[in-house]
Amino acid sequence: MMTLTSSWSTLHSKVDAMMPTGNTNVTIGLQMAWQTLSNHAPFTAPAPAPDLEKVIILMTDGANDDPGSLSLDRLVRDLRNARSPKRPARIIGIGISDDADYPALKRIAEATGGQAYSADTPEDILGVFAKAIA
Repeated sequence: MMTLTSSWSTLHSKVDAMMPTGNTNVTIGLQMAWQTLSNHAPFTAPAPAPDLEKVIILMTDGANDDPGSLSLDRLVRDLRNARSPKRPARIIGIGISDDADYPALKRIAEATGGQAYSADTPEDILGVFAKAIA
């Protein structure tokens, strides 16, 4: 976790220092991303330009296997309830590898009017991004 920054070198350093631990907690990452799109604490960013679309790219190579995280049903319900027609945001889910829970990504994305995609190999990701923004 880090504060919002416009420094690419700081961001690259933080990402480079990440170490996999074998657990996937999709819900906590998604909750934090959703909060960055709001103008509520802890991420009190200024309002975006009215012509910009808010999108979260949710990429995972695993299923949500953290027993302490929100259930999929609760997450989907919370996302539907948090949607605002005045400030819509959508989620694009990308499952990388056969271990990703594509049906769960699809439910999460569809709850926000987004889509889910599968990238079987890292080389497929560019094509998936092209489809997602088309």
